[in-house]
Amino acid sequence: MTDMCYESYIAFTGPFLELCACPECSSAQYETVTQGNKLVPIPQKQVLTIPVGPQIQAQFWSRESAWNMGHRHQVMDALLARLCEGGSIDVYDDVYCSSTLLEAAMHGDLMPDNVVLIVTLPLNVSLDLDLEMACNT
Repeated sequence: MTDMCYESYIAFTGPFLELCACPECSSAQYETVTQGNKLVPIPQKQVLTIPVGPQIQAQFWSRESAWNMGHRHQVMDALLARLCEGGSIDVYDDVYCSSTLLEAAMHGDLMPDNVVLIVTLPLNVSLDLDLEMACNT
């Protein structure tokens, strides 16, 4: 479990590991409670973190799930072929119809073996990426 800001602005990890309070809202990392005759710091909020890298790697351990991981490439190849022939996308029924993904594939930024991770965050979550740190983990 990772300690988190009470208002969910940050997790006290990475660049925030040494902080005692949230830099966004100033809420303390811990509240102090009495246990017997001692004052004990208890995290105000915690979050369970499941690293996504090992989850994605595990998808390639079996032949069937590895084949399923190629689904995006198969669907997008058909969409791109239709668009290159002057056709259009009649029904936007999948995330692969996204202009962001299709343009990335057309420009060579999204390769067949790349994995696409789509994350939906609640509106109150602040996402602050330290790209150097993310690339080195």
